[in-house]
This record gives sequence, C-alpha cells and structure tokens, in this order.
Amino acid sequence: MRFSPTFLLLPLVAACSLAPEPEPAAEPETESSAAGDSEDDFGEAPPDDSGFVPKHDVPPDTNRCDPMHPDCEAGEKCTLVREPNDTDFIGRCVAIAEQTVAIGERCVPLDEPGHDNCEAGSVCWDIMNGEGTCLGFCQGSEDNPKCEEGSVCNWGKSSDAGLCTPICDPLSTEECPETCGCYWANIDFFCLPRTSNIPTGEPCGFINDCAPVNLCVTAEALPECADQSCCAAFCDLGVGTCDAAGTSCVPFFRDGEAPPNYVHVGICIDPDFDY
Repeated sequence: MRFSPTFLLLPLVAACSLAPEPEPAAEPETESSAAGDSEDDFGEAPPDDSGFVPKHDVPPDTNRCDPMHPDCEAGEKCTLVREPNDTDFIGRCVAIAEQTVAIGERCVPLDEPGHDNCEAGSVCWDIMNGEGTCLGFCQGSEDNPKCEEGSVCNWGKSSDAGLCTPICDPLSTEECPETCGCYWANIDFFCLPRTSNIPTGEPCGFINDCAPVNLCVTAEALPECADQSCCAAFCDLGVGTCDAAGTSCVPFFRDGEAPPNYVHVGICIDPDFDY
C-alpha cells in the first residue's frame, strides 16, 4: 500500500453540510375554504393539464460530444469546456484554430472558453501564466483506455473524458516544463503546474507548492518542520543522501509495491515516522 493520506498533504474537498429540511408552511385559509362546501362557490377546479404556462420541448444539446469518440463537423474538434457556474468540464464541439500545435507542445488558450491552438484530439491543459501543454484524449473505452507509451489515462481532470498525461521521474528536473514539477497524484507521478517554488524544509499547503524534486508532507514526518506541513526532498535510494537534519532516504513505496519505473524513488523524512 502506498503512503497513507496522513503522509502526503493533498488538497481537500469541502464536504456538503446536512441542513435540516424546513417544515412546509401552512396554506393560508381562503374565503372559499372558510365559506364551506357549497357548489355555488367557485365550481370545479380546471384539470391539471390546463395551466397557463405553455409547454415546450427542450431542444437537444447538439454541441455536446464525447472527446474519446468525437463526431463533430469538419473544421471542429471535440474538446473539454467548463460551463458557466459549473465545476466540471464537458465535451463540446468547437472550431479548430487556424494554426495548431501538436500533442506535448506548449499551447495557449484563446478568447472563447474551450478554444485553444491544440490540434484535434487534444486540449490545452495545466495552464499557468497564460501557457499550457497539449494533452491528448485517451482512446479506447472508459473500462480499457489507451495512451501512447510514456503517458497514462488520467480521469481525475474531467468526468467527461480521460486525458493522456505524461508520467515523469520525481528525481529529474528536465522531464517537465519550466512552470511544472513532477508530483505524486495518487495514481502516478505527473508533471503538474507549480503554484509556488518553496524550498526543502519550508512550510507548504499543497503537493505542488514545493520546488521541483520536493513534495509537501505532514509535519510529523519532518523533525524540523515549523508548521503543519513542509516540503521534503525526494532522494535516490541507490545513493541515500539527505541534507535535512534528522531525515533519512526511505522508500516512497512500501516493500514490494513500487512500480518498476519507481523502485529507486525515496523521500527524505524521519526514518521512525510510521507511514
């Protein structure tokens, strides 16, 4: 089993509060109800289907699409768009830019939501300082998604489609764009935008607050952390060197559970910390 949530400091999602349901208000007494049951009062009520609000059929949402199986018109691509007042992204057909860049290249968002200069089959993602990276949509099915070698299908970015997200080595400073770092994202190490560039040992709030080759961890794992959490350095288990006082290079994964690409990955924490 990988590190428990008490070790890695991950962003939290606010839970919904369960407020008591209000009691229905009592209906005001009308003249008709106070006067009795005489047939001469108001007569029979009109049938339920005779309301004064006209009924209209809701037109189908013709712009919706599935980015993994696009069916847009010529000159369009199926991409992810965040609707107003919505927290999720949905698939919509939008116009393809006149000049496009390929998957894996740097990209820019355009004026309208969901419009960018990425080629068809991809979207500009992980945007910081006005630039992002073109990520391709997973192929295949939701049960059996496929990506090119070096990427994994990440469904954590949108519920409407998976994105082929490049994996990386957390000990490398050359595999991610300058604005990103290689961070553990619960299913793999991904290049994610850095919110800051906090050095080893300094307080942090989220996993991607720290400088490259670091990760935000709980204070219990770092002897000299002066806050609730601080940045800890990744280390190579084959070298085993750590600079922070009171720390040692311990395996990032539990015994026998490291994926083949990450058997060398360690992190500098208190060796007595029970994770």
